[in-house]
Amino acid sequence: MSAPDPAVDEAAARARGKRVGLALVLGSAILFSAKAIFVKLSYPYGVDALTLLALRMGMALPVFAALAAVEEHRARAAGNTATARTYGVVAVLGAVGYWLASYLDFAGLAYVTASLERVVLFAYPTFTALLERALFGKKLGRAAVVALLLSYAGILLALGGEARVAGANTAIGAGLVLASAAAYACFLVGSGRVVGRYGATRLVAHAMTAACVVVLAHFALSHPLAALAQPPAVLGYAALTAVVSTVLPTVLLGHGIRRLGASQAAIAGSVGPVSTLALGAIFLGERITGPQVAGSALVLVGVTWLSVARRLARRWLLLRGGPLALAPALALASALRSRSRSRPRARAALSLSPSRPLPPPRSRSLLSAPAGSLRIGWARDGGGANPVVFPILEIG
Repeated sequence: MSAPDPAVDEAAARARGKRVGLALVLGSAILFSAKAIFVKLSYPYGVDALTLLALRMGMALPVFAALAAVEEHRARAAGNTATARTYGVVAVLGAVGYWLASYLDFAGLAYVTASLERVVLFAYPTFTALLERALFGKKLGRAAVVALLLSYAGILLALGGEARVAGANTAIGAGLVLASAAAYACFLVGSGRVVGRYGATRLVAHAMTAACVVVLAHFALSHPLAALAQPPAVLGYAALTAVVSTVLPTVLLGHGIRRLGASQAAIAGSVGPVSTLALGAIFLGERITGPQVAGSALVLVGVTWLSVARRLARRWLLLRGGPLALAPALALASALRSRSRSRPRARAALSLSPSRPLPPPRSRSLLSAPAGSLRIGWARDGGGANPVVFPILEIG
């Protein structure tokens, strides 16, 4: 009986981890999507957006405050202290990204269906790209422009389909949700500037704690405390929103990203609008229309394309034809890797002079496949007017 191969066991463990990570991210996206369902179920009882948001954040505050305290203790023990200015920046980011964005989103849900809300809200990556272009001069690129056009065409298509059914208030609700997406994009762009030295979990915990405090202060300044005395059904939906659609999916997403990776997690999370369509039809009796489905598909394609394009751009993708052009090469990489796990790295080259020795390659690592990595590059042999260029494919 042969001894177990450690490399095979390690690859199997990685594959299991990826599958678990995918399940966690999908579950997180579905639970996040359920927030709109709970909000819509609460509105027939006469509760307004701010009261419902205050109930949600008040219930979530103890959890995020405890998490913030734990993360702060860990950071200080590791010598990662922050200045008062940094704490202030994180608090402002939390107020914009979670108080303002949530308030606008809840207000918009009073006018639009849950499915349209999720489609419009899911356009936040396009706002992130536009903000990075406006504030930091980051080039959009053709892929980003295509993603923007697809996403906003999908929003207009879904909006037009619902406006014919629900009336003029649809535009008001969609505008509020779109403003919510822009506010959340501001949080993402701003947090990207401090997360490296602050820590991702620490930043989210502190930002959410600050947002909870701001929401409760906003409520205290505009509503009597007696307004928190709501029917049991509203309190139950608020608790579900706080736990099932806030705390739990945040935890699941964190563990999913750790196993799956941020880029793949972002793509897997695109199931959100689809799950909201299904949940809205099941629990709210919302009618699924052709324009909604088509608009959702366009937004999904646009946002997913933007995520894929950014991921491949960071890995030096220089090929034309888009990400699908790599599918045959990845299949080849997987096949070669599975057939020669114990062999040296496979290397293929195409040359006009195959008898010449292969020179050292100049190559870029482009993409990681489940079975290994794919490297595409080139090698230059000889000088003068007619050098020989070798395309290089490495599987390893």
